[in-house]
Amino acid sequence: MSKNVDEFESRNSGTWTTDPLSKKYKLYQLRFVQYTNKVKVFDSWNDFKSDASSSTITLPIAAADAKMVVWDNNIYYLSSGKKLIKYSIQNGKQVRFLLKSLVDLSITEFKIGPSAPDISSIRTDQ
Repeated sequence: MSKNVDEFESRNSGTWTTDPLSKKYKLYQLRFVQYTNKVKVFDSWNDFKSDASSSTITLPIAAADAKMVVWDNNIYYLSSGKKLIKYSIQNGKQVRFLLKSLVDLSITEFKIGPSAPDISSIRTDQ
């Protein structure tokens, strides 16, 4: 494998996604580094390929791994304490813990889409 391919794979490993509800294209990347709290933001696919991020979002609690979903201007991810976190990109802060404890559950098990249940209404303050 060539050096360029190795460099591309190492810097682009992890989760990279867009917000399907946003009118403005942004690509978000949570690199595959255990307990990271940095999400890189790119304005285009070409910027992503050349690792030219426009900004970095610092999550208030580190992610357990590179699993995240961006939906309706929010980042949903598993914290290092195995809690499902909702982080508002617009407000720049953690909105709430969606679930207080996750034992063997990962974000990949959530279905996001028009027919998905609304997980934003889950209350944890009870």
